[in-house]
Amino acid sequence: SRGWHWVSYRDFASRVDTLRAALVQGGLTRGDRVALIAPNGTDWAAVAFATFTAGGVLVPIYPYQRYDDWLDILRDANPRFVFTHNIEAASAVHGWRADLDPNLTLVCTSHRRIAGAMSLDELTERALWESRPVVHPRPSDLCSLIYTSGTTGRPKGVELTHANIAANLNSLRRIFPVTSEDRSLSY
Repeated sequence: SRGWHWVSYRDFASRVDTLRAALVQGGLTRGDRVALIAPNGTDWAAVAFATFTAGGVLVPIYPYQRYDDWLDILRDANPRFVFTHNIEAASAVHGWRADLDPNLTLVCTSHRRIAGAMSLDELTERALWESRPVVHPRPSDLCSLIYTSGTTGRPKGVELTHANIAANLNSLRRIFPVTSEDRSLSY
């Protein structure tokens, strides 16, 4: 939908908590990968934070790159869950099921169900009244597996630990201090 859609921090946190419970209920264990084929948005952020707080590893995939690249990344990362932003992407991933983990759960974040994939609402409805504790990662735990084309050939996975991410944020804070008076805009 067009226009502004306001989400409070409380509502977002509740969404992350429910999604974390759904991931764990769906079989996610510490270190399992969660692939995310979607543009930036609140669904992207909710899946990312739910993955991190469940002890999973996020595998973000650029939604506008070639399907061949998606398949190479999915084969290499071997995710337990794949979230897609639309039914076209979900259909493509569903068509590759023979090449992927047989226990893969495919979720389409659009509000429509398609064959071979569940909607985000269906995934979270099963865990609405469940609570799963936040997994506190060790600094050396893998946080994200980001694929880059490098210079030639197929996409290559770059392993980023929680310590890598924290070091980047701490370095940024030193050169660009942020106070409680500052505001940020994320689009």
